[in-house]
Amino acid sequence: NLLREGLDLPEVSLVAILDADKEGFLRSGTSLIQTIGRAARNVSGQVHMYADKITPSMALAIDETNRRRDKQIAYNKERGVDPQPLRKRIADITDRLTREAADTEALLASTPVGGSGRSQSRGKSPVPGKAGRGTAGAMSPGVVGIG
Repeated sequence: NLLREGLDLPEVSLVAILDADKEGFLRSGTSLIQTIGRAARNVSGQVHMYADKITPSMALAIDETNRRRDKQIAYNKERGVDPQPLRKRIADITDRLTREAADTEALLASTPVGGSGRSQSRGKSPVPGKAGRGTAGAMSPGVVGIG
């Protein structure tokens, strides 16, 4: 169901469709083609459809998948393309997340309490006709206003 909801999961190499012969929204020809397409993004992707009989929707999905596969193989052969899986270390992803967290903390630590870094004593408001927050004399020094 996660695949059906549109999550992009490029590392999926095996998709199992249970009760594939039960016709309905999640087992329509279009839905089966989309689900099979998710596994097809992986070079060694496989789809296993469990069913008692082949329905018209299943036949449509299988035929369409075979048609697309033949077309892709011909394209690759014509241009000398050898499909290779994307090799990305998990450490690369976690390192990036750690760096982003550190950058965010550093940014938050360097931002003044007022938020934007601008002086709030100007008395000007971004909205015409409204008095600005933090106008002179409105608060005691050192008190942060919430507006």
